[in-house]
Amino acid sequence: SCQAGRAALQVAMLTNGVVTPLVTHYDYTNKFYSPNDLTMKSDGTIWFTDPGYDSSLPGPPQPGFQPAYAFYRFDQTNGNATVLQLDDSLARPNGICLSPDETKLYVVDTGTAPNHIKVFDVTSSNTVTGGITFATGNKFDGIKCDVDGRVWAGEENGVAIYAPDGHLIGRILFNRVANLCFGGPHYKTLYMIGKPYVSSIPVLVPGRPSLKRLGAAASGDQISLSWPAPSTGFVLEKTNQLNSTSQWHDVTTDPAAVNGMNNVTEPAGNPTSFYRLRLD
Repeated sequence: SCQAGRAALQVAMLTNGVVTPLVTHYDYTNKFYSPNDLTMKSDGTIWFTDPGYDSSLPGPPQPGFQPAYAFYRFDQTNGNATVLQLDDSLARPNGICLSPDETKLYVVDTGTAPNHIKVFDVTSSNTVTGGITFATGNKFDGIKCDVDGRVWAGEENGVAIYAPDGHLIGRILFNRVANLCFGGPHYKTLYMIGKPYVSSIPVLVPGRPSLKRLGAAASGDQISLSWPAPSTGFVLEKTNQLNSTSQWHDVTTDPAAVNGMNNVTEPAGNPTSFYRLRLD
């Protein structure tokens, strides 16, 4: 979670009621103004924004703080737990999300009137390029992608839904929605936060969290398959041929959860086997 305001100014992980700060400073020196929203990539990196809302400071530049509002990438798995500033061109970078294939990064700029959703290209080195206007609206806030690449944006009168090319395709009319996420057994429930309510509504398409990357590693005559836990709604499937007529079958071995990953061990032999995760 992003902990905003004068009391926290950090990105933290909450586990069983215990708060572990992950990011409190940039380059070990300068503080953030007020981290606001984040999205996680399948490689474990955390991408977050710092628009300065709820901060007691008047805004950048301030001694001991970042020279500008910006958005960042935090790498907690590279041995150094480094933070990289990705872009500081937006007036107030707010809501943030990745596309299903993780090649696009969407960031809301709430420092403009009207507000804009900007879209950046994600490079192979986990930096961003571009930054063109994807959509324009009023009082945008949190955003999320569904599994087909549509962008769902909290706004003044509910939730606006945009096609991957940026045109508006529909709205959920409601009170103001500040943030939103997909959840439920098959990620087909949209949860919305807007003062004073936390609400949910069933939808017909799963959200981006329903995509999980399947990893494989061979050891002797066995192959270990792993993917991020939890496994709610997912089934591991197997086939011996990969073409349009493939017959996929459920792997009957129950996954074992270790260090936040589901693990299944299968024999590695002839014939060749192919595996996939399917959202049930």
